[in-house]
Amino acid sequence: MMYGRFGNNFGPDFNSMPCFGNGFIHPFMMIGFLLIVALVVYLIFRSHKKSHVKSIESDALNILQMRFVKGEINEEEYLNKKNILKKD
Repeated sequence: MMYGRFGNNFGPDFNSMPCFGNGFIHPFMMIGFLLIVALVVYLIFRSHKKSHVKSIESDALNILQMRFVKGEINEEEYLNKKNILKKD
């Protein structure tokens, strides 16, 4: 029996494909997909953490510079604290 111009076998037959068995995704494909998703999530959090640390360091240096400009600390204290903040 034909259904329209293309017959009843229009489109892919997923049950005959090696990566699909009985309508379920092959376990190795599922593991690979989950690893890719985990890697993307890890990279997003890692980049966010680095940018957050850099902004905190920048804020601390700005506060230190303002204290030096206002005369609250002398040059020796400024350079000493700046070196401490720049250490990794």
